[in-house]
Amino acid sequence: MSSSVYTDEIIFSASLIETFNSFYILLFFSSLTILIFYYFFKNALIISIPIIIYPILNLHIGGLFFCLQNQYKIPIQTSLIIYLMTWLPVLMVALFISLTNKKIFVTDLKSFQLFLRNNKSLKIFNLFLMSISLISIAFFIINPVVREFFLNPRLTRKFLLQQNLLVFTTLPSLLFAVFSAFSLINKTYIYLIFYFLLLFFLGSKSFLFLPLLLFFTYRSIHLMKLPKLKNLIIFSSLILLLITFSAQLYNFLKGQDYTSIIPQLASTFDYIGGFNYFLQNNGPGITEGQIAKTSYLSFIPRFLFENKPIIYGHSLTHAKLVPELLKENWHPSFYESFSNYLADYGIFIGILMSSIAKFLLVIPIVFKEIRKNKTLFISYIFYMCNPYTGIITLIILSSSKFFKQKINIKENNEVNYFEKNTS
Repeated sequence: MSSSVYTDEIIFSASLIETFNSFYILLFFSSLTILIFYYFFKNALIISIPIIIYPILNLHIGGLFFCLQNQYKIPIQTSLIIYLMTWLPVLMVALFISLTNKKIFVTDLKSFQLFLRNNKSLKIFNLFLMSISLISIAFFIINPVVREFFLNPRLTRKFLLQQNLLVFTTLPSLLFAVFSAFSLINKTYIYLIFYFLLLFFLGSKSFLFLPLLLFFTYRSIHLMKLPKLKNLIIFSSLILLLITFSAQLYNFLKGQDYTSIIPQLASTFDYIGGFNYFLQNNGPGITEGQIAKTSYLSFIPRFLFENKPIIYGHSLTHAKLVPELLKENWHPSFYESFSNYLADYGIFIGILMSSIAKFLLVIPIVFKEIRKNKTLFISYIFYMCNPYTGIITLIILSSSKFFKQKINIKENNEVNYFEKNTS
């Protein structure tokens, strides 16, 4: 099955048998749910941003472009599953806060900005990454081989994926995304030019808007208030324009024709088509719990573990549903944040397991002990948005104590040496 055949299949597998599009019912009830939570359980809605921002962006907003462009219709069962898996965890959070009568600790954002600006390891890493960006630009100008690498970022990324070397673009992308978010929080916008430039040349559109999501999520949870409607519209528009601009620039660098904004966004946000394909082709229960047992392998680089299996985690679903595409090293998205639980446990238990897991992920942010610890607080928020960014943030911010300790040890040794010679 080629990629074009797969695309046709996800578009027409549901559309031809549905008389009406239940996606717009999903949009209506999700919008109504947001308003209810906003007016009656605002704290729960804010705390839950990390677990609802991706479904809203990818399945609701992105799904709208996909349905409009392809005249795509989904059955009511798909819309109902999306609705439950998006909002049931938020309801659990709201009930927990209401029943425990939790008062959420809030501090001034300026104190955290000062904490980041005075963090020694962050300054060192910033200088290091800035140096890398300048060296990369210099090589781009001088070396034709490097220039070819930069001018075809998507093709280069595909080649690295085929050679199981994707870690060499994924890890730098995560680093640049984290430091871009730090720059947005600190309002040190000069770094953003270099970081966004390198994120673009590393070839993944999803990493381009990750810093904006990290910044939006952290700021909202830190201050415990949502931005004004005007700022939300600007934020959403900026993400969509960033995706469209980067896609058009990728097409230009590859010598391909431009596409208008709606077809481009529809091809980027095809998650709802993939998720519906998963549901309509007996995806629920297909992996029998194996995804949960093997997902930890994604944290282990292949060069450290030569016997690491080729197929593990969510790839098991692809091996069952689209084995021909897996052989081509192409992994179409079934929206794994939802489909992994359904593939492992079936529909009913999968929805429940997903909701409980997301509820348990969010709840620690309620407690004062975590919110008062600046390093742990921001690391955990980033972890909820993307586990790898949380781990990177924790390592970077915690290493400042290491640098300070080294300096203190050196100073103490010098004092002891002086005292010994004097005596």
